[in-house]
Amino acid sequence: MSKRLAVTGLVALALLLLFSQTAQAGVVQGSILNVDVLNNRIHVIQPDGKIFVFARVPNTVVTLNGKPYRFDLLQVGWQVTVQFRDSTGVAVRIDAVNL
Repeated sequence: MSKRLAVTGLVALALLLLFSQTAQAGVVQGSILNVDVLNNRIHVIQPDGKIFVFARVPNTVVTLNGKPYRFDLLQVGWQVTVQFRDSTGVAVRIDAVNL
């Protein structure tokens, strides 16, 4: 392989890596069905009845109406948006709304 072809290939690979975006997080919206404080899990139900369960880790950001909030104080029925890692299902961010 010539040096020119190798350099062209490396430049193309670098550009591909630079401008490609991998989907690392998913988003689910629904209502809080259960907050399992002992096992650090939140259960979310969507309007169509589909239920999702997410693990919470110490660095999971939790907010209520846009302000920092304690996980153990979240309430059943509140609207919630959960951002999670696709590969693990671990919640990265839990944004609750209580109107």
